[in-house]
Amino acid sequence: MIRFFYSYALWVFLFFLFSPAGTAQNYSCEIIRYEVTASFNESRGEYSAEASLWIRALADSLNSVTFIFPPNVDFSKAVDENNSKYSKKLLASFPGEKSNELIVELPNYFFRADSFFIRLEFDGEFEASAGTAQTITSQCILLRQRNISGWLPALFSNGSAVSTIASARLKLNFSSPKTLAHGSLRESLSDSAKMHFLFLSDTALSMENAFSFLGAEQLERRLTVSPDSSFSVSAYFINHSCNELFLDSLHHFLIDAEQYFSSLTGKKVFSLQYFLSPPPLRTDEDSCGALAVLSGSPAYSVFDSSAFQYSARNPWIVQLAGNFSPPSTDSLPWLKSAFAGFLATKYYQNIFFNSSDAQLRERRDVLSNILDFFPAPSLQQNTMHSAYERHQALFKGRYLFLMLEYVLGEKLMEDVITSLSSEKISSLTELQNICDRRYGSSLSWFFQEWTAKTEIPEFVFSHETQRMPRGLYETKISVSQRGEIFSVPVTFFFSFGTRVQQKRIFLDRARQELSFVFPSPPTSLELDPQLKILRWLVDLRIQAHARTSVLYRMYRRNLEEAEREALLTLELDPNNGTGTNALALFSLGKISMLQRNTEKAQEYFFKAMQSKTSDAPQLYPLLSAVRYGNTLETVKKRSEAVALYQRALNEALRSPAVCAPVILLAEKYLNIEFVSTDEEWLGEY
Repeated sequence: MIRFFYSYALWVFLFFLFSPAGTAQNYSCEIIRYEVTASFNESRGEYSAEASLWIRALADSLNSVTFIFPPNVDFSKAVDENNSKYSKKLLASFPGEKSNELIVELPNYFFRADSFFIRLEFDGEFEASAGTAQTITSQCILLRQRNISGWLPALFSNGSAVSTIASARLKLNFSSPKTLAHGSLRESLSDSAKMHFLFLSDTALSMENAFSFLGAEQLERRLTVSPDSSFSVSAYFINHSCNELFLDSLHHFLIDAEQYFSSLTGKKVFSLQYFLSPPPLRTDEDSCGALAVLSGSPAYSVFDSSAFQYSARNPWIVQLAGNFSPPSTDSLPWLKSAFAGFLATKYYQNIFFNSSDAQLRERRDVLSNILDFFPAPSLQQNTMHSAYERHQALFKGRYLFLMLEYVLGEKLMEDVITSLSSEKISSLTELQNICDRRYGSSLSWFFQEWTAKTEIPEFVFSHETQRMPRGLYETKISVSQRGEIFSVPVTFFFSFGTRVQQKRIFLDRARQELSFVFPSPPTSLELDPQLKILRWLVDLRIQAHARTSVLYRMYRRNLEEAEREALLTLELDPNNGTGTNALALFSLGKISMLQRNTEKAQEYFFKAMQSKTSDAPQLYPLLSAVRYGNTLETVKKRSEAVALYQRALNEALRSPAVCAPVILLAEKYLNIEFVSTDEEWLGEY
């Protein structure tokens, strides 16, 4: 969920509250001129506003005007220039869209080129969680477009808007396929809160000129060109917020990745532009035309190589890979994200081809982003509407292609990659047909298993080896599948000292008995040690309970389930062998604050501060220190809280890539007093 911490964001949002609806090809009317007057309660996030619209009919005859607006807006009335009320009615939301329709019925027909006046009076809450806008910086906002055609300024058409505080007077300049308009705003805010913004859709304006036009005087650009001048990377950031060594390393990393993706897919990309947004941290990447908008981090102001350690922590590589991926369609909305994630992991495996440990860490990291017990749709059901669905598409879809490569083999998969990068795939059947032609037979068993099911398999096996006559040895293996039964090939690794022998077996039953004969007894036996199959691992199962606790709190506000999952984590791992307890205790601390039990919250946060961790959860002891400080502020102990914030900040600065949320929160509360709200405790960090 995206939150706005700057009151001026409301003023940008007001422009996008209403939009006369049209079709993709024609508009029934156009706005000649408009003015907006608004006032709002900043502390409560509530506003009231009037929009005065001078409208010209474009249709042969027109007796109503339809406006598109978010569902949290209440229209009190629509009047003409004499303050006489128009009749109006509301329609339900568009399918799949968080938007409603307001139909204003005109007293008589207006004909082509006729003009008339409507004033709309409305109020509501400024709610950014509907996904209509995202903070880029403390001075910039990215307003994302929808797929429904509209106007003012085509919020529901393809394109994006960038906004920033820049000038003494608020103006609106934007283009849409058929119209260009200008508007002004009379506002009651001080001069320091006035804004200037530009709508970018089909314009030819370069990103540099756009930012210059928007008044971002401190905007910096870092350009790196490949040795053969065939590819360039441009970084945009503000106020020296990026370390030069970090950017140089990142750009050469991306140049190398582009060459790899190009050779793999047969496609060519000539440039990548990205804007690194300063805090607050954004939870979702987006784009404005050819510009990728990525979350900044305190790690980028220094050189922290851990930012390159995993593809999941490297959003640039996924953005770049998306340029080599097939476009998503209505029936396969996850295709582009999934394939881009797959290409990113393949690149990481390529650069770490001499390190099996590094390859294994990469796959484990992807697995840890998939495994949880939160209700999730299958890939076939995934609509990409929620942040959780987009996350699942990126990582579970990525593993789908990794497993497909395991089934087909690398050589055949290279042919599939080339086809997918050059062909438009409109359905799952078409995707399967491409793979079937390379495989030589139907892969329906594979695609049905991994796109229609929501479960994830878990394999358990036991084995024993006995000496046979004539000096041979027989190894008997009993393999069981827990939960839903999958049809899947798995590979057993038999070790004989330094020598390893592999046996691939097709599993399709709840229990299977296998037997192998060897000239000498194996010294060890492993099932799928390279993690070629998406499956449950014991330690990740425990971590999944802690992660599920966070998901229930964030997305469902279900404190009962969130608490149950966190307590189950502690019960399954009382000695913290997996290093996951800090995450579970942190979640319980937040739940306790939502239950208005400050004393219990402090107990949980204090325990989390003392918990040992491993890998990604290592940031939670420091986050717990910050949140413990927050609880102290709720009981008027600001000085003690400040000491905790400073301690957490000092520790976090040693690992800024991993501990960026700690740095941002600690710096925030060192400067301002903490105010406890449910939203604060419901959030991820």
